[in-house]
This record gives sequence, structure tokens and C-alpha cells, in this order.
Amino acid sequence: MRHKLDEETKVARCLICRSEFSIDQLRDIKCCPNCGDKGQPLAIEDDVAITINWHELRILCSWAAKWCEHMAASDQSWTSDKRLAIYSIIGALQEQYPGFQPLGLVGELVKLNRSNSHHIH
Repeated sequence: MRHKLDEETKVARCLICRSEFSIDQLRDIKCCPNCGDKGQPLAIEDDVAITINWHELRILCSWAAKWCEHMAASDQSWTSDKRLAIYSIIGALQEQYPGFQPLGLVGELVKLNRSNSHHIH
């Protein structure tokens, strides 16, 4: 007999929408119940902590986004799911330190837009 806690423990995370699920929630499904992504979910037990300088991470994220956009423009087999995965990862990294400088150009533009809208008043 399994314990109630075991049934509710989150064991997987969707790469695209970042929703987390227990084994029971994943039983007999073929895609993410939240966003419909059909990719392999992430095993939460494989989460790791990595020490890196924020500027180094910004460089890596910038290049990942640049490569993603290049592939989306030049490769017919490059799916939107792959693009969503890259930006989901960058977003998940940024959420860990929301007060830090944005990791990608989109975040930079949002920050710039917010600061300009505050100065307009």
C-alpha cells in the first residue's frame, strides 16, 4: 500500500510550461495535461544546483536564443516546440533571480519598456 504523500509527490516537470506532476497525474497520458506538449517531461530528481557568474549565464542564454532564432529561420525541421523549450529554460533560470539583469534580449526589452513607461507619467 502506497502512502498518500507518495501519490502527491511531484516527480516530473513539463519542459515547456514548467508545470509539475505526480506519478498518478501522469498515468495514462500522452502529453502535458496543462499545455499539451508531447515531449519527454523532466525528472525533478535530476534537478541540480550549479555555481556560475550571472554574466556568464547571460552570455550562454544569449547565444542559445540567437542559435534558436537562426535555426527557426533556416531549418524547416526546427519545430516551434524546440524554440519554446529554449525560451522556457531561459525563463526558468531568470525566475530564480528576478531582480538580476535579464538573461535574454526579450527580458531586456521588457525591462526597458517598463522603465520608459514609468518616466512618461
